[in-house]
Amino acid sequence: MGNILQSTTKANKEFAARLVLAMNVQKIKASATVLQRLFNDAYKGNAITPHSARNWMLGNSLPTQDKLVCLAQVLDTSAEYLRFGRNKEKSLLVVLEDGTETELSVSQQRFVQKYIMLGTSQQKLVSDLVNEIAD
Repeated sequence: MGNILQSTTKANKEFAARLVLAMNVQKIKASATVLQRLFNDAYKGNAITPHSARNWMLGNSLPTQDKLVCLAQVLDTSAEYLRFGRNKEKSLLVVLEDGTETELSVSQQRFVQKYIMLGTSQQKLVSDLVNEIAD
């Protein structure tokens, strides 16, 4: 029984680390009150308290599946990533010019999907615009 509790605690702590990292990536202050407000603004069910958000951030508890899905949407990531970590087979990774890998956010992945669905001339317009802005 002790091993199950330890592995659960380890899984909870890993979840908490990914949650705080996702907040940092989105430039959201890693504060239970901030997380509670953002979450409650997006969630259609019963509101959570700052204490609940703090417990998520510390790994003392995990959100239910419906709350996890909402939390992922708020943080522009996937519920699977928050709960279990990156799955390289399902994540869209990009190698940057400096050689580092970065995982595209959900909204960035949607952008890439929409870009791919464009016709050749529309893709060229988007590429030209991005190149002009990036230079």
